[in-house]
Amino acid sequence: MNYAMLTQDESYLRTLTVLYVEDDSVTMMLCSQFLQRAVGTLITADNGAEGFDKFLEHSPDIIVTDILMPVMDGLAMAAKIKAVNKNVPIIVLTAFEQIDYLMRAINIGIDRYVTKPVDVSMFLDTLLKTARNLRAEEHLCLKQKWELADVSIKNQKLQDALNIIFEFSPTGIILADPCGLITYTNKRTTEMLGYPIEELLGNHYLELIHADDLESSTEKQQLLLAGTIRNIEDELIFVRKDGTFIKTRITVSLYEAENGLVCLITEVAG
Repeated sequence: MNYAMLTQDESYLRTLTVLYVEDDSVTMMLCSQFLQRAVGTLITADNGAEGFDKFLEHSPDIIVTDILMPVMDGLAMAAKIKAVNKNVPIIVLTAFEQIDYLMRAINIGIDRYVTKPVDVSMFLDTLLKTARNLRAEEHLCLKQKWELADVSIKNQKLQDALNIIFEFSPTGIILADPCGLITYTNKRTTEMLGYPIEELLGNHYLELIHADDLESSTEKQQLLLAGTIRNIEDELIFVRKDGTFIKTRITVSLYEAENGLVCLITEVAG
C-alpha cells in the first residue's frame, strides 16, 4: 500500500502493537496475514493463558481474541487483562451462535465485536475505529500532561510549546465548555471551515454542522455529557463560512481538565 494514500487512522494503526489470540490455525493464518499489513507490530498466541502472558510481556495497544479456546477462553483472558489495565481495548471475534457469551463480554468491558466468518472490510473498520479512539485519547493525554507541567512549574516555555503543537496539528481541534460553546480552536480548524478564530469563539460547535446531521449530533452530545457513552465518533458535514460543505470525521470526548469537550476533526476526501 502507498503510504502517501493512507488516512490518519490507517497511519496511526501502523504504529500500534496488536495481540491476536486464536486457536484455529486456518483463521489464525488468514487473519494474521491481514493484520501484518495493517498494524505496526503483531504478536500472536493460540490460547488465553498464552495470550495473557504475552499481554504482560509486550503491553499491546489493542487485543483481538477468539472466545472459545482451550486452556483459557478469550473472555476469561479478557477479564484478567482488564483487571490489570481496564483501558486497553479488546476486540472479540464471535460467531452468531455464541450469544450466551455476550452478557459475560458486556460485564467484562469488551470494547468491540467482529462476527465470524471474519469480513476483512468490517474487521479493518473496527480496527480503525479503535485506533481513532486511541489517537483521541493520546491527544487528550498529551494536553493534560502539558497542563499539569505548566501548573506545577509555571514555565511559560512549556505553554508556548503546547500552543505550537496544537496550532500546527494536521487535525482540527476545538475545545468547548460543557454547553458546547467554543473556548479554543486551532489553525487547522479555521482553514477547514473558513472562519477566523474570533468568529468561532463563543459559538456552539454544533451550529457549524449541517442541518441534516444536527439532531443526531445533539442527541449524542447529551449521551456523552450524561456519561452514557465514552466518546462520539461520527462522519459529519460541516458548513463553511462561504456556504459550501466539507465532509469530516469527528471524535468528541469529555475534556476533564477543563470540565468540557474536545473535538478532533479530520477532513474526509471526496
